[in-house]
Amino acid sequence: MAANAILCYHILMFLKWNPSRAQHLTGWMTLTLGIMFLALMGYGFLQSESGTEEQLAARLLPAHMRGQVEWKTISEEDMERGATVPAHVNVIFHLPIDMERITRKVLLGPSGKTVRYWGYCFPEDIGIGEDTHAKWGLPGKIFLSEMEQTKVQERLQEEERARFTTPRGFTEETFEEARSIRGIIRHEKEVFEAGETCYLMTEEVLPIGVDNDKDGVNSRVETEHKTLPYDADSDDDGILDGLEIYGLKTSPLMRDTDGDGIIDGVEDANQNGRVDSGETNPVLRDSDRDGLCDGYCVVDYSTRTGYSAPQDFVPQKQNKYVYWEDKNLNGKLDEKETDPLSVDTDGDGVLDDQEFYRCYITKEDNCS
Repeated sequence: MAANAILCYHILMFLKWNPSRAQHLTGWMTLTLGIMFLALMGYGFLQSESGTEEQLAARLLPAHMRGQVEWKTISEEDMERGATVPAHVNVIFHLPIDMERITRKVLLGPSGKTVRYWGYCFPEDIGIGEDTHAKWGLPGKIFLSEMEQTKVQERLQEEERARFTTPRGFTEETFEEARSIRGIIRHEKEVFEAGETCYLMTEEVLPIGVDNDKDGVNSRVETEHKTLPYDADSDDDGILDGLEIYGLKTSPLMRDTDGDGIIDGVEDANQNGRVDSGETNPVLRDSDRDGLCDGYCVVDYSTRTGYSAPQDFVPQKQNKYVYWEDKNLNGKLDEKETDPLSVDTDGDGVLDDQEFYRCYITKEDNCS
């Protein structure tokens, strides 16, 4: 993590990989973390009335570190509009009280597999009843990116290998105790609720925001892609904006991304954001690369690129020609159509494009 990551993370890591010392520090840690969490929560709710982010650093950090660690607050209004989480900065964010629950991968985007970040959401019931938290646990919930979870596991495995020899006097009771302490640092939170206040530290910039239309894209990403934050399918092609942006890589603003005449939601027939068997590719005009358009295309003969035709090919109209496989654009193989997923639909040894151009040259009524 970043060198200036909040102190509690490093203290928790110390507890995790030094269980023999942890039991002597647990009482001190509970008090210290409790003070820190309450201070952070107090800051989050009172900032607008009592001061700036620098005042938080002054309250929580030693004198020699004040002014060196940057803090940023993302308000409920910022979350509605969408915001950017800067790298190597202590960030506090407030989720709107009227929002619907949201998953981590939507709240922060799906980059957790390649970006290390960690955070902590403060509990609403802190200090209310001892039975609400585990013996060695901490109030609230920790969340880690996939990459951070991997790094934690790798370090834990290294420590386990280093401790292969069982020390004298290591009883079953102390083993269970150590195992409980090691569980303090683990990914605990995948779903975020309305009104929560959380801390976040990341190594790289992250988009953050709510998802009002439940399309799997937070408000910051919606702004970047110019999609509609209250319309789950901005281009009305039948596929959710999130599946287009993160899955198919199609345009969430164009019904027919590849320009083959077939709507993206028809090419992705089950509209699951993947190109499955039996489906044409919505980002390729010619899925089987046989030289024919998957759907029905009108191309400028003088400027076409990537598609070839015989030299003696006669265009239907001046400077333009049409070519197709799924002529009625319904995503199905009908009579007198060629298969956009096969270069030789009828299996006669003559490629579909050769048959099509031969038909066109001879001016038959319905070329296919």
